[in-house]
Amino acid sequence: MKVFLVVLSLVAQSAFADWTALSENDFLMAHPPASGSAEEKREFDDLLNAQARRSRHDCFVGNLQTIPSYTALFGPTVGILSQAEFEASHSVISKSIKLAQKIADAFKQKYRRLRPYQSLKSLEPCLIKPGRDDSYPSSHSASGTIGACLLAKKYPEKAADLLDQGRRVGALRFIGGVHHPSDVASGEDLAQQLCDRLMADPQFVKELGIASH
Repeated sequence: MKVFLVVLSLVAQSAFADWTALSENDFLMAHPPASGSAEEKREFDDLLNAQARRSRHDCFVGNLQTIPSYTALFGPTVGILSQAEFEASHSVISKSIKLAQKIADAFKQKYRRLRPYQSLKSLEPCLIKPGRDDSYPSSHSASGTIGACLLAKKYPEKAADLLDQGRRVGALRFIGGVHHPSDVASGEDLAQQLCDRLMADPQFVKELGIASH
């Protein structure tokens, strides 16, 4: 019985060995809409409609988030976290955002989807064009969603504002013309999977600084 308990303990430890080592192989990702499909056509229509409605403020804020760091997305200037709350979460949330970006980038390399403005010539992005052509999934969307999800667990009294901010990060990439709607949706889905995985890891929950549940 004692040997069994030791083995069981080792198995449990290996399941949560090192959360920073998670990779794209640990997550599910649907294929993007096929080029020339009816779904892609609907997305192009949505992009052009968003282009017609967007404001200068949308473009301004989106460009402030060109590099989707913890500071750019959730820093005190955003107006949700206090300086103390921001600093208390800096290490773990920054690492989580970088992990989400790493996993999203691996899927980008797998699917090699072009940016919408490369296929839709009437689309004129108001955001700085990314240095890479790979569009699916949106790493900005994944970054905003994972940060918001984890911060909402740590600061539940601010959950609504944090989750709204996470969604806004991805939406601005669509509104600004550098991502298809499905790029944003897939980034959100990936980050939600990651958030669920991390919150099931007692070591991560301890590092995040909240009571285990």
